[in-house]
Amino acid sequence: MAICNDLWAAGIKAEYGYKPNPKMGDQLNYALEEGIPFMVLFGEEELAAGNVKIKDMEAKSEDVVTLAELVPALLSRLAGKQQSSAGM
Repeated sequence: MAICNDLWAAGIKAEYGYKPNPKMGDQLNYALEEGIPFMVLFGEEELAAGNVKIKDMEAKSEDVVTLAELVPALLSRLAGKQQSSAGM
């Protein structure tokens, strides 16, 4: 939940899944149906290392970033999405 709090504090819309063992396929489908451009993925191992994955739903790519890099990385990616959609 701390990750969501950081995103919200930066003005980034975010949702948190409350299921204890969510199915990745269900989460991916939800994100696609709702037009969510990015997912932040993490498990115990990633958090222990201080990392998370940013999944770009359109490009179908993933990048690993540190927790400290998460907010700036997402803000940059969101700004890029807004610029590319404005240019269409």
